[in-house]
Amino acid sequence: MSILAYVHEFEHVQSFLDWLKAHFDGENCPHQTWDVAISVWKTFFVQKLGRYVTVVIIGNSRKSISDSLHRKKGIGVAAAEVMKRFEEYSDHLKYVREDTLCPTNYNGRYRVIPVHCEQLVDLSPAIHHILHYRDWFLGTHQLKLSKYLVDEIILSFSYTNNRYRFHLYCKEFFTKWKRNDKTIGANLTFIGHFLCWFTRHMVHGVG
Repeated sequence: MSILAYVHEFEHVQSFLDWLKAHFDGENCPHQTWDVAISVWKTFFVQKLGRYVTVVIIGNSRKSISDSLHRKKGIGVAAAEVMKRFEEYSDHLKYVREDTLCPTNYNGRYRVIPVHCEQLVDLSPAIHHILHYRDWFLGTHQLKLSKYLVDEIILSFSYTNNRYRFHLYCKEFFTKWKRNDKTIGANLTFIGHFLCWFTRHMVHGVG
């Protein structure tokens, strides 16, 4: 919104009107790419100045009526498509259920499933090890797990799309940690240690 004051000697000034007309919204946004500009003004004589003053208020909207209707159609169709695809998913991929998880009698090192609709399922390997570390650290050292370490574990988890490989690293890290508190070593963070380990163990650059 803009507020302008135009001081002029005569009540009617043609050049001023020409300038003002440029800000008119001719017919409420006839084209989808146009914005809305609404102008209102009032001319009055100011005795102290001895001049006419026209105060103009111009309001601009980036969401015109036609643009809103156009977006509503696009967003509405997209939302309907997302909901349609969601309903086509199996229940174990939409909700956290017993058959979502890897069964104890599963004959394999890990189970491959499509991306789950519940984001915490994908984050569960990191959450599992964070809780495991927390419980062990509290039970053996009577100390709380560092928030900095938790943040580093989550960030390390985001560096790879191979959740199983991350799980193997966390197990190996925990085994060494229980034997020696200086598992990571000097001048190296959890992330740095993980990336070094990951570089040595990843297969054909995939991970």
